[in-house]
Amino acid sequence: GLVAWLWVGGEEDSGDGGSESPPVVAKNEPEPQPEADGGEPPPNADDGEPPPEASGGVDPNPAAGTGGEAAVDGGGDDDMLVIEDDDGAGEDEGGDDGAVEPPPDAGTNPKPGTHRPPPKRNTGPVDVRSAKDLGKGFAKATKAAQQCGKTHGAIGGQSIAVEAAIKANGQVLSANATGLNRNTPLGKCVANAVKNNARFVASKQPLQTETRTYKM
Repeated sequence: GLVAWLWVGGEEDSGDGGSESPPVVAKNEPEPQPEADGGEPPPNADDGEPPPEASGGVDPNPAAGTGGEAAVDGGGDDDMLVIEDDDGAGEDEGGDDGAVEPPPDAGTNPKPGTHRPPPKRNTGPVDVRSAKDLGKGFAKATKAAQQCGKTHGAIGGQSIAVEAAIKANGQVLSANATGLNRNTPLGKCVANAVKNNARFVASKQPLQTETRTYKM
């Protein structure tokens, strides 16, 4: 109705004064548009308002959802960890049981307990040194005696006999080469090797004289 009235008023004005009516009509035309705009925006504004509400509704829900998800995730992780811990504990317990079983078996086994080291042989002085005792004592000087042969140019297979006086404690009191090598450098070297390296078991005899031959 307002638009029609404006148009009618414009025609009347144009009849009175044609110059003023055109601008009035041009200015009045945009006025209905704000009204239409004003009518349409409210729904748009209403439409715009719900989004914040929807967004506001979404914020608590996602927060709760995220919190719930986080709680669920955390609970799931905890549950998984607990399950893994339980499994690991079970495995550890199984390993402990397996490790514990052998010791009782070993402890219950009578064989290890029955085996005992043989009694030690009497290490005190013997009444008389045996041939075996003498052989072991002179053998300790074999390496040094053969080195004398290399040092003094002994002939291969050459033999040097040494007479040794053995004390009760097993040490050699004196040693001398016999025969043709008694005073030779080779004979003296071998005699010294016997005196410094040969050792015997202790004996109740105060002094024992024995002879040993060394091959070069």
